[in-house]
Amino acid sequence: MINTLLEKTLITIKGRAETIGRPLIYGTTPEFLKYFGLNKISDLPRPREIEEIVKDDDFIEQKRKIMMNEIEENLESDVINSEDHDSSAE
Repeated sequence: MINTLLEKTLITIKGRAETIGRPLIYGTTPEFLKYFGLNKISDLPRPREIEEIVKDDDFIEQKRKIMMNEIEENLESDVINSEDHDSSAE
């Protein structure tokens, strides 16, 4: 996940922590803000707000629809790839 965010330039390495193991410190980039339609990082919802959003019926329905669309797209892609494979084998 971290590599994907780095590749998309949504986060960047800011340095290393002064703790045991010296773990990397990551920060968001201006691209992150643009990608998510934010003016500033403080526009992100707080953890408590996220908990409320995740429990909301409208959110659950939206998530279900998005997941179903993704499943349908994957199935279509699999069918097309299977048909391409079958026709090239002939």
